[in-house]
Amino acid sequence: GLGATGPATRDGRALIGQNWDWSAMLRPWSGLLRLRIAGMPRLLTYAYPGLWASAGLNEHGLGLVWTGSGYRPKVKPKVGIPTYALIAGILACRNCREALALLARTPRAGCFIFFIADARNEVWVIEGLPDRIETVRCVDTIGRANHYECARMCALARQTVPRPKPGVNTLARGQRMA
Repeated sequence: GLGATGPATRDGRALIGQNWDWSAMLRPWSGLLRLRIAGMPRLLTYAYPGLWASAGLNEHGLGLVWTGSGYRPKVKPKVGIPTYALIAGILACRNCREALALLARTPRAGCFIFFIADARNEVWVIEGLPDRIETVRCVDTIGRANHYECARMCALARQTVPRPKPGVNTLARGQRMA
C-alpha cells in the first residue's frame, strides 16, 4: 500500500493505492461494485461474490485500501469484528477522523494495515492487532508491505521479518516502496 498527500502530489490532493495480489484463482470473480444502501453513503468497492467491501471509496471522498499483517509469527484472531466488516464500517464514515474513532472503539478480530484518505486530503496508516491499533498520519508519502513498522506493533506481534530477497518477501517490497 502507498499513500501521498500535500507536497508529494502535484496538486496537494490525497492519493492512496495498493496492488491486490491475492489468490490468482479468484481473479475471474473480482469486480467493481456500486452500492446504494438506504442510510449509508454511496460506495464503489472492489468486491468478490459474497464479499462486497474489500477496498473502496464513498461519496464523501473517504477511501480505503489495505494489506494483511500479523503473519510472522501468525497472530491468533480474537473475538471481535472481522477485518472485512471493519472495512464496510469505515466506508460508511464521512472522513478519516470518524474512521479512526470507529476503529478505536470497535473490538477487532484480526490483523491489518489500513490506508485511509479523505476529501480533506488527510492520509493515515492504521496498523492493527486484535488488542491494539497504532495510527500514523502521512505528511508527504507513506508505504507499507505485509509487516508492521511501528515499533510498538512490532514488539506486541513479536514480528520477525525475513532478510530481504528482491521480489520475494515483505521486507524487500517495503524497501522498494520506500
